[in-house]
Amino acid sequence: ASLTRETGRSLTDLVQLTQDQRLKNAFRFYTLEGNAGKLLDAEKDGLDLSAKFITFELEHLLQGSEQAKLITVPTLLYLFHRIEQMLDGRPTMILLDEAWVMMDNPMFLAKIREWLKVLRKKNAVVVFATQSLMDMKDSPLLPVLQESCPTKIFLPNREATSQLLQPMYHSMGLNARQIELLAASTPKRDYYLFTPDGQRRIQLQMGPVTLAFTGVSDPREVKRIRELCNLHGHRWPIAWLQERLPYNAQDWISVAEELFRHFEEEPQ
Repeated sequence: ASLTRETGRSLTDLVQLTQDQRLKNAFRFYTLEGNAGKLLDAEKDGLDLSAKFITFELEHLLQGSEQAKLITVPTLLYLFHRIEQMLDGRPTMILLDEAWVMMDNPMFLAKIREWLKVLRKKNAVVVFATQSLMDMKDSPLLPVLQESCPTKIFLPNREATSQLLQPMYHSMGLNARQIELLAASTPKRDYYLFTPDGQRRIQLQMGPVTLAFTGVSDPREVKRIRELCNLHGHRWPIAWLQERLPYNAQDWISVAEELFRHFEEEPQ
C-alpha cells in the first residue's frame, strides 16, 4: 500500500518492505545497489515521451553479456508499456531499425508479432528495417512479415538473383523480373516499391540539401556535426550546409536561414 503514495515508490523501497529474503536478493539486482538500478530504480519516471521524435538505442541490451540479458527483459517490457501508452489515435510510426538485432530475443519477437497485427487499430504503423533478407531466414517472424506487412520497399542488391537470395525474394512476393530489376538497380538511388495496389521501381529525387543530411554516415562526418552543434547550437545545420553544398547550390543556404528565422520567431 505504501508504494501507492507520492513517495516510496522505488524498487529500493520495495526491497525494504519485502520480508522474504529470496525476493530481496532477486529484486536487489534491479535497485541502485545492483547493475540494473540506473535504468529501472527511481521514485519518478524520468522518461520524457513528449517529443515528436524519440529514439532508443538497444544494441547493447540485446547483444550484451549474460548479466546484461537480465536487464533486457524488464527494460523492454517497460519500453513497450510506455510506447503503447502514447498511442492515443494520433498518427504514429514505430521504426525498428537494424531489426536483425532483435531476432534472437523472444520478448522483442513476441511484441513485434503483436504490433504488426494490432497497432493499425490505434492509427500506428510499424516499419521493420533490415539490411539483409537472410537475417529473416528461418525466423518465426517471417510468416508474420509476409502476412501483416502489405507495403515493402526493397533496396538494390546485385546478388538478388543468386541461388541463395532469389528464393528469399520470391517468398516476399517478388517475381523473377522484379528480382532482376533489383539486381540491375543503382544503390542509394533506386528503390522498388511493392504494395497491394501495384509495384514499380522509384527514385526519391533528393536535392543537395536533403542529401547533405540523409546521405551522411561516415564517422568523420558525424564527428564534424557534433563539433558544429557545440559551436553553433541549434543553428548548426546552417554551418553544415555552408561546408557541404557546392558553390552553385549556395542559394539554398539563404532559404534555410529564412526557415530558421521563421521558427525562431514563432511563439513557443
